[in-house]
Amino acid sequence: MDVADGALWLLRAIGALWLVGGLFLIRQLLTFGPLERALDQLSPDAAESADRGRDAWMLAGGVTTALAGALLLAGTRWALLGLCAVIVHQMAYFVRQRRRELAAKTEDGAEDARPARATINAFFFSLCVAVLTSWVVSQGAMW
Repeated sequence: MDVADGALWLLRAIGALWLVGGLFLIRQLLTFGPLERALDQLSPDAAESADRGRDAWMLAGGVTTALAGALLLAGTRWALLGLCAVIVHQMAYFVRQRRRELAAKTEDGAEDARPARATINAFFFSLCVAVLTSWVVSQGAMW
């Protein structure tokens, strides 16, 4: 087994984790999303703090993550397209959150709109996985 084959197995392991994580996120959103929205409507300041598009963005993130994970797990070069979808989604999320931060009326609202450090780290990890996948594809280890 050469280095490219070892990297392929690492990518498959990452794919398995992404597939499970994406499916778990989708399940959580579909199960608890309606309940969370109903509870938010009971709050007196729900109109101010509600982020109406948040669940849709998270659902799209869960779908792209699960798709990329399944393609990585399969070991196919189509995984590059799934990774591109994940990266584009994350970049669009950063743009969306920056606009929300600039439009916020309070410092707390601006702070809430900023992406968490874990989200930024996940973006850089996705970039590293895409680079590694590109290298493995160039070595002919993925079909």
